[in-house]
Amino acid sequence: MNMRRIKEYFIYLLIMFISIISILFALTKPSKEKPILPIDVGLNHTFDSISQVKFSGKVVNFGVVPADTVLKAKFILYNVGKYPLKIEGVNPDCSCTDYFLSDDIVSVGDSTLLVLIYSTKDKLGEQELHTIIKMNTTEKMYKVTLKADIES
Repeated sequence: MNMRRIKEYFIYLLIMFISIISILFALTKPSKEKPILPIDVGLNHTFDSISQVKFSGKVVNFGVVPADTVLKAKFILYNVGKYPLKIEGVNPDCSCTDYFLSDDIVSVGDSTLLVLIYSTKDKLGEQELHTIIKMNTTEKMYKVTLKADIES
């Protein structure tokens, strides 16, 4: 192996290690349960209530990238509705994509960070990956997209 490949492999392993530690930390830290407060007096809200979401963007195009790298795409989801936003599921269409979600319940006026982690290992050429996000909004499912042109 040449020195460049060794460095790339080391960086890949380091990023994967940090990602796994971050996810494990997020899963093991005590949850901060946020109370769901009624907006109007006498009106109780549940996650059956329809909220509204706004995305910072729905497509991340990395352009040309080297093979065997790890790409991270960040999406910010803003709760612009009148009710708490509940992210019920995040489903990447490929096992080569993992994700991290900073919070699955978003208070009114608040936001959450969704990071998609894509490994280009064993991939070549133009790639387009989709992830479906399910929420308690009128449109139940949203699609975000990652694009990359992977060179050898």
